[in-house]
Amino acid sequence: MNFNGILFTDTALAKQAKSFYPTATYGLSLSTAFFVKLPYTIYDLLGPHHPDAEKPFVIEKTIYISKIDYENFITDLCVDRWFIEQNRRLCHIDENSNWHCILVKRYRSSDGILVMSGGRVFPYWAAYVRDI
Repeated sequence: MNFNGILFTDTALAKQAKSFYPTATYGLSLSTAFFVKLPYTIYDLLGPHHPDAEKPFVIEKTIYISKIDYENFITDLCVDRWFIEQNRRLCHIDENSNWHCILVKRYRSSDGILVMSGGRVFPYWAAYVRDI
């Protein structure tokens, strides 16, 4: 929820904030992405899709990996990854249908892969995002 430029992803906090900003309107202003179930490579994430298929997401943590590790990651998304295993507790879908993910990026890159592992140690759901 957005109150005068403050973003609340928790509905309870948004309701409390409404008492402090009674004239504010609120609406969800999260970014959206197209998540693919069990992708094999980055090319599975780049296909055309209907905008209604996109899900709102929240980045819980950004993981920066080297160029070679990123190339390895995007060419085989089915492999268990240590950085997903260490952060899989951050990945879930909340009561408002917001996808809480980790973002995997290469150093000095503007694009990346959103991972919603669903408790697994590989990208069970993933989305490609640019300019993030």
